[in-house]
Amino acid sequence: MLYELYEIGRAHKSGGRLDGLLNLFQYVTVRGGVAACIAILAGLALGGSVIRWLRRRRIRERTEKSDSPRLDEMHRTKSETPTMGGLVILVAVLAAAILCVNWGGLLGGEPVAFCGGYYALLVVSVMVWMGLIGMIDDRMKLLEIRKKGMRLWTKLALQCAVALGASLLLLWLREQPDAWRTAGEGERYRTLLTLPFVRPDTAGGGEKGLPDWLLLDLPRVVFVLFTTVVIVSSTNAVNLADGLDGLAVGCTIFVALAYAVIAYVTGNTGFADALGLPYIRGAGEVAILCAAVAGAGAAFLWFNAHPAEVFMGDTGSLALGGFLGTVAVVVKQEVLLILAGGIFVAEALSVLVQVVSFRVWGKRVFAIAPLHHHFQFKGWPESRIVIRFWIIAGLLALASVATLKVR
Repeated sequence: MLYELYEIGRAHKSGGRLDGLLNLFQYVTVRGGVAACIAILAGLALGGSVIRWLRRRRIRERTEKSDSPRLDEMHRTKSETPTMGGLVILVAVLAAAILCVNWGGLLGGEPVAFCGGYYALLVVSVMVWMGLIGMIDDRMKLLEIRKKGMRLWTKLALQCAVALGASLLLLWLREQPDAWRTAGEGERYRTLLTLPFVRPDTAGGGEKGLPDWLLLDLPRVVFVLFTTVVIVSSTNAVNLADGLDGLAVGCTIFVALAYAVIAYVTGNTGFADALGLPYIRGAGEVAILCAAVAGAGAAFLWFNAHPAEVFMGDTGSLALGGFLGTVAVVVKQEVLLILAGGIFVAEALSVLVQVVSFRVWGKRVFAIAPLHHHFQFKGWPESRIVIRFWIIAGLLALASVATLKVR
């Protein structure tokens, strides 16, 4: 909407301060900053009302849902805390997206607007659909339809359906003639897997050229399956990290900010060429969404910081995980998500290692999984675990952005 105001001002240019103000909205950086502010203000404005509404509806956390009586006892004081607070994040992000993203291409406009608008719509759609799956899961737990909510395979099947649809749409977008600067560039980068520390434009021959095997050009079927796995894995990794006050949302803020930078440089011809990244026309609109998620996450953290007034529930954690995974595949930095979201990777791996070790050898590697609960069992206070995980998440986010230069 703000970009449309810029277009209107340009069409009826009459000079003066108003035109100068409207001209600012053509810049991704300005709209990204405005999106973050809108998301923060919307989240803070909605937070209190949503918490009161959840309390009236008795939508509260179930602390007896785990298989560990000791963990249930440690979290017993949280049994009256409202859950499904992820609705605050979803509404705040949607409000910022509607106002700040350039949606003009969806109504018929320039090719640049087409690509940016559709990439943004893809990311927002996955976020909303994953949030809806989480909402159904939360409601099943609260209504005691099933103690642990939706069946695991049912939940995974729904997530895979959403991710598969997003992967197919992304492949279709990348095959559009205006998605790249040149047709040759589109053929080169459409299904190419971008690796950290590797410049795709220097691979293959020459004194400084890299070996061709470093250019992982995936067949289309493999590309669709790979991106589906990335989105589903990211969705569930964030969900596993959502176990302590402020942990998941705080780490998400750092990852979102890192990908805001990455999306901005991949959508800017000068930066993309200088850093040896595939230029993705319209990726700047995704950077605006990342800024909005960071802002909405900060607003939610106002209420979710220890001791939490509300939990995001699967409504929020699945939505945020789906968002991060989709952003990573849109800007062609899927592998880098392992570094940027290292906390989420560690949480997911701790569960995987624990399950495999117990079933194969009958022994537990950790006192309990996911990893944050292991440290709780070791006697660490909850706030200490969360803050230390935040510090690590921030360092990993900085390291992921730094890899763009080390190529």
